[in-house]
Amino acid sequence: MNSLVEKILEAENILLNDECVICNKKFINIKDKDYNEFYNKIKDKYKLPNHNIFENETTCMCYDAKFECSICKNNVCCGCIMNIPDKKNGKYICKYNNKIEYHDMEYTGVITCPMCRTKDYKLLYKYILHDIKHYKNSAF
Repeated sequence: MNSLVEKILEAENILLNDECVICNKKFINIKDKDYNEFYNKIKDKYKLPNHNIFENETTCMCYDAKFECSICKNNVCCGCIMNIPDKKNGKYICKYNNKIEYHDMEYTGVITCPMCRTKDYKLLYKYILHDIKHYKNSAF
């Protein structure tokens, strides 16, 4: 993690001891839904520029936006989950080069723990329930 970012997080006392098993970044004690409010508060306080390293390093590190494996209890940040292709469920043919490419695990909703290889379908079920709710509430 960038030393300036880490100093700000330490000064704000929001770094957690829990970290991602892939990138080893520590999670922050901010909920995903509260991240923008937190960022706007500290942006002025620390005079951060609009396009900076802070957002890139922390936006995926909210404690409630992580994947926790139900078997091995390891945690993976959503940034790493978005960078792991789902080779079983995410296969598609790219229009531009007619090559097989893969959607990431967050996109497909089927997350395979990178440590113990257990499949987790919670995110997929969440997407399905969201779609059912949206479909049910939509007007025909």
